[in-house]
Amino acid sequence: MPDDHRSIRKRFDLTPRQRRLRTLTWFVLATVIAMTAFGIYHPAFHRTFPAILTEELRRALVVKTMLVASYWTVCLLLVLTLVVFAWLDMREIRLQLLTARRDMWKGLAQKPESEQHEPPSE
Repeated sequence: MPDDHRSIRKRFDLTPRQRRLRTLTWFVLATVIAMTAFGIYHPAFHRTFPAILTEELRRALVVKTMLVASYWTVCLLLVLTLVVFAWLDMREIRLQLLTARRDMWKGLAQKPESEQHEPPSE
């Protein structure tokens, strides 16, 4: 019986591609969480307007706004990367399912007919 469990477990182990995708997913997810927390709580991301707006301060605010927008754009692109990784992982799972189904049908096709059509014994 333990051999059956090992063969079943081995059949559904992660492929190297799945391991790589899931490792990258965890890394990117941790990065997104850290970037989101940093962007929400860091004072540099809060909008402040001075009482007197000179040309130099206006340029500085424009640059700051562009940097903040770039930061959130990178964060959004990382989230979209997570969606792509999930799609690739689902493709890999479907491939495993199709391979297992093909092997099952191949095994059934190789059985002798006497084993395939046995009437139920009472």
